[in-house]
Amino acid sequence: MNREQLLKLISGKKILDYSYAFFFFIVFSFFIVAVIRPNIITVFNLKKELINLQVVNDSYTVAIDKIISYQTLLELTRDEIYVLDQSLPSVPQINRLIEDINYSASSNELIIEKMTIDDINLKKDKNKKGIDRVEINLVIQSEYENVIKFLNSLTEQRRLKTIKILSIKKDEKSASDSSKLNIKLVINSYYL
Repeated sequence: MNREQLLKLISGKKILDYSYAFFFFIVFSFFIVAVIRPNIITVFNLKKELINLQVVNDSYTVAIDKIISYQTLLELTRDEIYVLDQSLPSVPQINRLIEDINYSASSNELIIEKMTIDDINLKKDKNKKGIDRVEINLVIQSEYENVIKFLNSLTEQRRLKTIKILSIKKDEKSASDSSKLNIKLVINSYYL
């Protein structure tokens, strides 16, 4: 084939149509690989990130709602925070505790024969968190009704106290029904 026949064959309408189609597909393929594919990947990555951010947003919403509820509770009880300070003080306040017990005993006609307080560490360990305890041992004499009134009086006081041991014995030497009872009592009081 000579050159003229080859040019005539290449310049024919059918060949030109196929050439345009071939170049269009090459350009279109390049366009898909270089432009559209990265955009599609970006869309899917953004969609995945949106889902992750919605999960994080939901967890933050729950945390914020909890904080708001705690803040509301604190605001409602702010005026009564002194009650918490009185029931669970930051220092042992032994003198106040003894006064409360003496007041309850004297107002309910109890005789305190002996009162001892266990050792208290007044030096606060900064690494230790939680509640500390003061233990008070009492030996009391009184009638049963007065003991009940005394225990009720202790529970009505603001300072937090628990009764660890309560032992009530009647004096065997006395035959009278109205004889006094011997009571051994261990009371725990708490502080921060």
